[in-house]
Amino acid sequence: MLIFIVFLQFNYKRSLDKLIKFVVNNNHPYSIVEESTFKDFIQSLEPKMKLISAGALKDKIMETEVQMKLKLKDYFQKSNVGMPSTTTDLWTSGNHLSIMVVTMVWLDAEFVLKEIIIGFREIQGEHSGSNLSKVFVNILEDMGIKKVNFEKIIQFCDYLFLFLAFGPYNR
Repeated sequence: MLIFIVFLQFNYKRSLDKLIKFVVNNNHPYSIVEESTFKDFIQSLEPKMKLISAGALKDKIMETEVQMKLKLKDYFQKSNVGMPSTTTDLWTSGNHLSIMVVTMVWLDAEFVLKEIIIGFREIQGEHSGSNLSKVFVNILEDMGIKKVNFEKIIQFCDYLFLFLAFGPYNR
């Protein structure tokens, strides 16, 4: 019986990228890198891995977000996305912040369904249709999506809010 042992060379950048993906995809706090049991776990896997601080991790994640946003803007400018569909979700975080996330769905040139979160923002002020639509429009504008009649969106959100608040289903 032959046994092959493969030695993988440690790559700090690859490990840091995987750490960022782990934190983002699993919604872990930045401070996880400062927890002693997490540090012990990482050291047991790779003694050469030097963990960065929570602040440095946050900065790296924000850098990654900016890079991904630039790639996405470039994709939208170079490809013929056509008629994307957007959806929003609102929730209150554990530390009582009101958050809006916008997801975009579209078919690419080969009719493959694509979906991506294009932005999220803290909601400041009341949750009126007008205020929510401004946050929504701000996210779209940040992505360079300008083929939209924003006034119609704001007007529609105001009407929708009134309908949901005072319509026939709320009696």
